[in-house]
Amino acid sequence: MATAGCAAACLYTAGHGSMSTVKRGRMNKTEFFLADRKAFLRKLYIEVSQLELLHRLEETKFAVRLNGTSDISWEKFLMEETGLNIFESFPTVQFYDYTKNHLRFTRPFPKNYRVIFSRSETNNDMAFALLEKGVNVAIVFDRIPEKFNGYDVINGDESDLRFLDGKSVIVGLKYKNITGGGADNKAAFTSGFAIRLAA
Repeated sequence: MATAGCAAACLYTAGHGSMSTVKRGRMNKTEFFLADRKAFLRKLYIEVSQLELLHRLEETKFAVRLNGTSDISWEKFLMEETGLNIFESFPTVQFYDYTKNHLRFTRPFPKNYRVIFSRSETNNDMAFALLEKGVNVAIVFDRIPEKFNGYDVINGDESDLRFLDGKSVIVGLKYKNITGGGADNKAAFTSGFAIRLAA
């Protein structure tokens, strides 16, 4: 559900994403998921199992974000090892994600899976309807305000631990300029994807 404004402002190539090895790794994972879903889910199960064991032994906490540059409804896929989805298979592991798919909020998520709705230039009304229902919404601004349209705004750039946030809050994200490749940073704002606040 990426929009034109989202694509123009996409952070896919920002930071480490600008490195060819990172891009290739992302493409390989996507191709693996599409080509052999069963093997992909088996590998995912093993990797989360290993993380869980490691952190249990070290007595440390961790969280898993499955969608970095994707928007997959992981709750739909069952693990062969348990017959349950990934969240139900690891009830003590905290998972979280962002999504632009409002239909995912028509059913409750597992208790250990926190999902934040991402506002864009085409889903603004839906974003505020979901806020009214207790869903948190990520919004990109030119600068992060304390409040927006009557809702508290938290600084989403300070931490990505979204599962620690309260309900019905806006996760404010500051627009990051994209360099190289003929990037048009004004397009993020002229499209309505990012919001420019009044001075």
